[in-house]
Amino acid sequence: MNKRWRKKWKLRALRMWCTSLLVVGTWNLIDLSFLNMNQVSYASALPAVPLQQSHATSLQLNERQPFSLSQAVATANKHNKQNEAGKTGKSSQTGSKATSSHQQKIVYLTFDDGPSKHTKDVLDILENEKVPATFYVLGQQVERNPDLVERIVSDGHALGNHTYDHNYKELYSDFSHFWSQVQQTGQAIENITGSEPLLVRAPGGTYANFDQQYFDLLARAGYVVFDWNVDSADSRRRGVPASEIIAAVKKGVLLPHTVVLMHDSGGHGETVKALPAIIKYYKDKGYTFAKMTPTMKPVQFRVANTAGWGRTPVSAAWIAEHVKTKPQAKQLVDKQTKEKKETKETKETKESKESKPTKVVQPTGVAQLVIQTDQGDIRFAPNQFKTVNEQTYVPLRQLIEQLGGQVGLDSETNLLQIEWNEQTYVLDVTGNTIEQQQPTEGALRQALDIQAESEVVWVSLRQMLRVLKVELNTYELTTVTP
Repeated sequence: MNKRWRKKWKLRALRMWCTSLLVVGTWNLIDLSFLNMNQVSYASALPAVPLQQSHATSLQLNERQPFSLSQAVATANKHNKQNEAGKTGKSSQTGSKATSSHQQKIVYLTFDDGPSKHTKDVLDILENEKVPATFYVLGQQVERNPDLVERIVSDGHALGNHTYDHNYKELYSDFSHFWSQVQQTGQAIENITGSEPLLVRAPGGTYANFDQQYFDLLARAGYVVFDWNVDSADSRRRGVPASEIIAAVKKGVLLPHTVVLMHDSGGHGETVKALPAIIKYYKDKGYTFAKMTPTMKPVQFRVANTAGWGRTPVSAAWIAEHVKTKPQAKQLVDKQTKEKKETKETKETKESKESKPTKVVQPTGVAQLVIQTDQGDIRFAPNQFKTVNEQTYVPLRQLIEQLGGQVGLDSETNLLQIEWNEQTYVLDVTGNTIEQQQPTEGALRQALDIQAESEVVWVSLRQMLRVLKVELNTYELTTVTP
């Protein structure tokens, strides 16, 4: 009996040891350690291959025509590898370095609805921690607390426009009212600081509040609208305790560029208490802190149904009379143009001084994949798609970001979290599953073919689109010529 017992436990111990090796090996493969999480599925950082000449015929998918994308991809991959053989060793090494470079993780702390009696405490903490932030201020609060506005600027933080009084009914009943409040607040800030900020945040966020005209007209004037991707939940109800605020932030996604929503208005003393722990959390995760600028890529929610507001678009005559490009926006564009020109001239001068400049040539006939969906076209460069066992795989991040979503890491579960179309999906790399979070109906878990290699998470293209309920219409395999 003792021999059987010992044999049984030896087998169990061996099984557990093998499982541990498998998990650790997979973790190391996809680099999902706390110290280097931003390396997961960064294939989207690869430069897109320009589509210069197409030699493929678009294939319409229907019931009578079986989906043979995997076979076409297999052929294309084989063709790509043949063309790769024509590259020089030096150019191949250069490409490898470009795709594996470490991407800096940046967090943007933002505070809405101030300045108020709590703003001074927030500024003191930021000063002590040597951390910059961005304050989206209300015009009426600006007029009441000009000294705090001055300190925000003098301490090196950024200011953003959060309208004048935060009145949803007025702001979203007609764009002209929103515009008027933005102008009023901009003028109030300019009276104190000497300049109007171009950063704008919509009260309550843009989702289900902004239609496309809101976005278009603000952009036309030079404003840059920012939402967020981590909600501290400090305004979910009155008096949310600091512990809940900290927990909500830690449950948020960890993205290369993470924007955190908080509030510094009256009644948000608990946010002040939570702030040091929030700063420590991101520092421990290896993040640096930065303030927002009009030149960075904005974080914006998708346009949703705004029929509930019952508004009509403003007229072309009203637009022509009121919406003018801001002078500071023109100056910013001119500055960027000048910097690009100077950078180009410097590069050309440097290259002309080199005796034998190395020229990396794009090989002829390299295939790229273009798929057309009901969400728009998605393109994959030659090294961003492959076929295995008649399944076409693409990098997860490349696919999700081109669909307008985001991929991050849930720090509590160490699982990948996908935010798309106002839905949250949790992807388990080791378990080959994806789970859709459904608050009212419970989680829906599905099997998903996943491969992890060289710090990239690859997923089955067909399966992932099916999970996201994205309709694939046509696809093209095109070649790129110099």
